[in-house]
Amino acid sequence: MHAEQGLGDIIQFARYPIEITERGARVLLAGPGRLAGLLSNVQGLSEYVDAAGPLPEVDFHVPLLSLPHRLQSDVIRTEKSYLDADPQRVAHWQARFDALKGIKIGLAWQGNVEYEMDYSRSIPAALLAKLIEPIGAHLVVLQQGYGREQLDQFPPRYPIVEFGEELDQDAAFVDTAAIMANLDLIITSDTAIPHLAGALGRPVWVLLPYAPDWRWLLDRVDSPWYRSMRLFRQVKPRDWPSALAQVGKCLARWQDIGGDPNAAADAELGV
Repeated sequence: MHAEQGLGDIIQFARYPIEITERGARVLLAGPGRLAGLLSNVQGLSEYVDAAGPLPEVDFHVPLLSLPHRLQSDVIRTEKSYLDADPQRVAHWQARFDALKGIKIGLAWQGNVEYEMDYSRSIPAALLAKLIEPIGAHLVVLQQGYGREQLDQFPPRYPIVEFGEELDQDAAFVDTAAIMANLDLIITSDTAIPHLAGALGRPVWVLLPYAPDWRWLLDRVDSPWYRSMRLFRQVKPRDWPSALAQVGKCLARWQDIGGDPNAAADAELGV
C-alpha cells in the first residue's frame, strides 16, 4: 500500500491492513518517513516503509485510499481502535499529568493556512477558550505549528497546559498520541488530529463547517469511521458560534452527569 494523500487521510485509511492480513497477505505500507514511529503500531501491518527510500519487491501494490474499492467493500470496519500509542511514552506523559486534578481536555483549532479552504475548518482560538471556561478543565494544547501564535488569546487565568517544542521531536504525532491516551476528551477542528484520536479510540468532538469534507457525510452527529467521535456542525456557512453552542451544551451536560463525555453528548443531542 502506498500513501498518496495527507497525514489525516493516511491515518484514517490505515485501518485496512488488518482486513488484508485476514485474507492471507503480508501487508506493507509505504508513506512519509516521519509517520513511521506512529504507524508501525497499526494493527495488521507487517512493516512501515519510508516511501522516500528504496522500496521492497511486492506482488501487488495499491494506493491507500483506493483500498475500499479494491476490497469491494461497502462496509467500514469500526473497531474501537486500530492504532496504539507507544506504552513507554504513554507512561511518561501520565507521570507529567499526575499532578493535574480534574478534567483534561485536549484542544486543536488550526489547519494548514496554505490550504485554500482553511477558512472553513480553522477556528479562532479565542472562541474555543470562551467555550471551555465554564467547565473549569485543564486545557491541553495539541496545536503545533500554524495557530500557536493564538495562544495569547487565552486569558492568563485559564489552566493552560502546553509543551511547545517538547512534542513529537523524533517522529510525527508519537507524543501527541501518548498525550491523547491521558486525556478525558479532545475537541478539535477538521485536521489530522481527529483522525489520530479516532484511530486511538479516544473520545473526540469535531467541529465541522456547514459544507464539510465528504468523509463526514451530512445530518448526523456520529461518524461511521470512528466509534469514539461526535460531530458538531455549523448551521450556516462560516457560523462557528452555532457549532460551538452545541459543544457548550454537551460540555454542560457532561459536567452535570460525569462519566463518558460521548454518553453525555448523546444524551444532550437526543441520540
